[in-house]
Amino acid sequence: MLLAERGWNQTELAAELKMSRPAFNQRYRGQMDFRVHEIVRIAGIFDVPVSRLTEGLEESQEYLDSNERGKYLRDREEFNDGR
Repeated sequence: MLLAERGWNQTELAAELKMSRPAFNQRYRGQMDFRVHEIVRIAGIFDVPVSRLTEGLEESQEYLDSNERGKYLRDREEFNDGR
């Protein structure tokens, strides 16, 4: 949506991020995760808060699965520490 608002294409944003178009395309299509510094840079380029780029993340299955795994690891650690 932000690309369309600016009239940019993926190649132009990839250049702004100093990455190749194929690398950007992998991230854009979800085949590879954006790195935190890339998300921050995109937010800066489009002058939007980082939260706008991550809206809805908490509802994604990947987030829910990771959160459950994190809870499991924390519980296991607390058990092993005798808490």
